[in-house]
Amino acid sequence: MEAPSLYAAYKTGAIWGNAVATYGFLQNDIERQVPLGSFTELNHADTNGHALSLALRGGYDCSLRQKITTGPVLGVILQQVRLDGFTETDTSGVTALSFGNQTRDSVVSQLGWRASMELGSWKPFFEAEWNHEWAAKDRTVMASLTSVSAPSYTMDAVPITSDWATASLGTSYHLTPQVMLRGVAAAMFLNSQVTSYGGEVGLSVSF
Repeated sequence: MEAPSLYAAYKTGAIWGNAVATYGFLQNDIERQVPLGSFTELNHADTNGHALSLALRGGYDCSLRQKITTGPVLGVILQQVRLDGFTETDTSGVTALSFGNQTRDSVVSQLGWRASMELGSWKPFFEAEWNHEWAAKDRTVMASLTSVSAPSYTMDAVPITSDWATASLGTSYHLTPQVMLRGVAAAMFLNSQVTSYGGEVGLSVSF
């Protein structure tokens, strides 16, 4: 019997792409602790802001013989977050500060791989990406003292990590041809500042 050709294990691939735009309104309750000897003073403030983002993703899916689909993923996420200026209040009136408006721009590229499998009504999937931040990371914040009359000054904002990894693992299940249940667990790691884990469950209905 002739051995099957390597190329016979593959079906025709497909190029895919999607775009998602979002807008968010931010309401922030801020608390900043200031040590004063053995006493710690709390500074409070409230401020608003908004966030705009656009995510563009695409890739190439290649179907294998045993109902496995796999391929590379490319993406870019553009985001801008704006926060209104605010003035803190405290009990002593000594450590409170006033901060100017802040704007944070982000351009994150994604390079990864994904795979999924057809198992009857079940469709498990996995996706992993390497992320890189291209936007400027030397952002500063304008601050002013509220207890004395003095010129405003600038201070470095929270530093931004340049590279990190993300991964997601989940499955979908067709309850009926029109109703699908989906669950996924996700993680962000290899980030010197943040490691996060999360998950979601969703139900979609098509007509």
